[in-house]
Amino acid sequence: MMGRQDIEKLIADIQQEQIQAALNASDRPESEEVYKEIGRAKGLAYAIGLLKEKLRG
Repeated sequence: MMGRQDIEKLIADIQQEQIQAALNASDRPESEEVYKEIGRAKGLAYAIGLLKEKLRG
């Protein structure tokens, strides 16, 4: 079972990935890759939400 500290670190790591996805999208011209990075960032946001719920519960 993951402890609170482990979950908080995982959230921070995922947030870093989310920032990287946004940077990747901004570096590319309008293309399919931009939409892939946006989708990736949205998926990571969902994962963060689930982990924060776990911390509250």
